[in-house]
Amino acid sequence: MRILLIKLMIPVVMVAILLEPFVGVLFFALISFVRLEVLTWGMLDARFALTTSIVTLCSWLLRVRDPRQNARRIPVQFWLYAVVVFTMTLSTAFAEASRRASWESNQKFLKYMIFLFLMIQILNTARRFRLFQEVLFWGVNFLAVWGMDQYFRGNYRLENVGGGDFADSSGLAALLNLMFPMAMYRFYHPNKWISLSGVLFAPLYLVVLTFTESRSGFLGAVVSLSLMFARARKKTHYVLAAIPLALALTFAAPAEFTNRMETIFSKENQETGEKRERSADQRIKVWTVAWAVFKDHPVLGVGRQNFGRIHGWYAYPIWYGKIDDDLFDDLFHRYRVCHSVILDILVSNGLATFIPWCLMVISVPYSLSRMRKKLGKRPMDHFWRYQSYGLEIGILGCIVTGLFQDLTEIEVLYWVIILAGIMPTVVGDWLKDNPPPPDPNEGKVFEPRPGVTGVVAPDLGEPPLNVWHEP
Repeated sequence: MRILLIKLMIPVVMVAILLEPFVGVLFFALISFVRLEVLTWGMLDARFALTTSIVTLCSWLLRVRDPRQNARRIPVQFWLYAVVVFTMTLSTAFAEASRRASWESNQKFLKYMIFLFLMIQILNTARRFRLFQEVLFWGVNFLAVWGMDQYFRGNYRLENVGGGDFADSSGLAALLNLMFPMAMYRFYHPNKWISLSGVLFAPLYLVVLTFTESRSGFLGAVVSLSLMFARARKKTHYVLAAIPLALALTFAAPAEFTNRMETIFSKENQETGEKRERSADQRIKVWTVAWAVFKDHPVLGVGRQNFGRIHGWYAYPIWYGKIDDDLFDDLFHRYRVCHSVILDILVSNGLATFIPWCLMVISVPYSLSRMRKKLGKRPMDHFWRYQSYGLEIGILGCIVTGLFQDLTEIEVLYWVIILAGIMPTVVGDWLKDNPPPPDPNEGKVFEPRPGVTGVVAPDLGEPPLNVWHEP
């Protein structure tokens, strides 16, 4: 029955996309979380995301002259992303071991670029921007609820929940850290139902994050929560809200999560006596090899998906015979990744990609800080202000998670970066349509009342409040 419903739904949705490309952007975002092939247990092998993106692009091209389907400006984040894609493609030509593997990986970023361009062109009003945010919110809620279900069915690390970029526990943890601040800051929306939904679902993200047992996800959550607390004006409220949440996490967090936290630096689990290598120490060994590869290829790197093909040339002279054979086999034969988003970019694509990638991320708080200066004190102004904080903190939390994992290819991260670039424009247009009420003292100047003719007015210091008058 589920397969039949999806088969009947897809043609209807495609027709709707042809009539309105905005539907395509929303549907593409939704099926990135609610993956139809997973819902049908792989029985429908249609490429829903590719089909949706092609139909959406065609629909937009048919209406390219319609001002309602075009952005007023292209944010700088998109141009920096375009430079990233260009330099990645350039590094493919100089791939050290396999150009084909490098090109297959680069194709993902080219596909991302098409959707990011459509996002910019179509999410050109505050209403559309908010609807896209709602799709992101409820899509991640679906993954969080599904993760709870999977955990109690025996999938204790939530592997393959959602598929795609979130197929492993670290990818899911990075997504939850990315979306948690925005979900939490829904509390500031003037609509009580939207506000309540954020309060109810945001804590669930943290509970599901503990189920992933991701140590890098835990560090990302700590950074996000610390920044949110630092941003808070009424810190007492946050402390009071954190007490029941901390108690809930204490009872909800599985014992495996606590044990994995201990293995970040401890070599042996004292409770079970199980021998475990230190997670941080393992990564340092891999990072040492990755740094050696980068130093030999600093400009364009070795090409994406090429590190695992050549790292043995560097690992053997550095570590062979100095560590256990089993550990060496684990680090450099079983795994073929850098275990860090920063080193992944440096090793794969060099400084030519790393510099514009960093500029793309750094440009987010700069753009949003300028936007916040224009906002007033109305409830909706506060909501926009805190959503901009949520974008900044979510991006940082996701990147902190990626410092210990290869998460360069998480597409939703680039969606959120582009949303941060779009936001100043759509909020600026919203302010023009909904200007704040004028300040009663704006444009007024103080002039001392003249004294009686022939008498000099005495110096009375600061003027009283009742002597303000129009110039």
